[in-house]
Amino acid sequence: MFCPGVSILPDGRILISGGSNAASSTIYNPANNTWSAATPMDIPRAYQSNVTLSNGQVFLLGGSWAGGQGGKNGDIWSTGAGWRGLANAPVAPILTNDPQGVFRSDNHAWLFAVADGKVFHAGPSRRMNMYTTSSTSAVQDLGLRADSGDAMNGNAVMYDVGKILTLGGSPAYQDSDATARAHAIDINNGVTVTRTGDMAARRAFLNSVVLPDGQVLALGGQAYGDRQVHRARADDCAAHISQRGAIAA
Repeated sequence: MFCPGVSILPDGRILISGGSNAASSTIYNPANNTWSAATPMDIPRAYQSNVTLSNGQVFLLGGSWAGGQGGKNGDIWSTGAGWRGLANAPVAPILTNDPQGVFRSDNHAWLFAVADGKVFHAGPSRRMNMYTTSSTSAVQDLGLRADSGDAMNGNAVMYDVGKILTLGGSPAYQDSDATARAHAIDINNGVTVTRTGDMAARRAFLNSVVLPDGQVLALGGQAYGDRQVHRARADDCAAHISQRGAIAA
């Protein structure tokens, strides 16, 4: 289940989809501590984003990290019916301009359920969108997130009704400097975006949580995107040590 999407269903069960087993779906029931297989996804995927809709269904989008690259358009899950594709919910509008292409550009979308089964896409691409998930599915371009660039591995949290705070991220998934920028998005009457004060530190891979008084606490992260070059060097070093150990033995 590495890198799956996770959604809490209205009845308290948890739907886990995709990841390293890219087509699989599993349901966990915390009431009796049981796991059960669900209908496999039509489109295998990982690093996608899931969101539970106002009607109790689950919408997901993106996820080229596993299960093939590209074409990770919107799917919807409902109890009893399983997964079905949405004809007019393309992934293309959410793509970032990542140098690694679609393998990274459709990862970790910031999705928020709104009324009537709709989904607001806040990022991490610099463009925002509204997805309609009914039988007549559609996507509407809502313009740029003010002066924000692409913010992959940043964070977004709804801190009040229809109000979202976006935090940090970097232009590319890896080998890219993170930003300290934060933006407040209000979707209550159209869409307005305001740049707020920056965080004290540049952060990607951070977490955030809304406190009881409505403030948002940002925790952790790093000032640089995923360091693939350093990871490769560590792998080489481990291999060299292994070879030396074999020779010594």
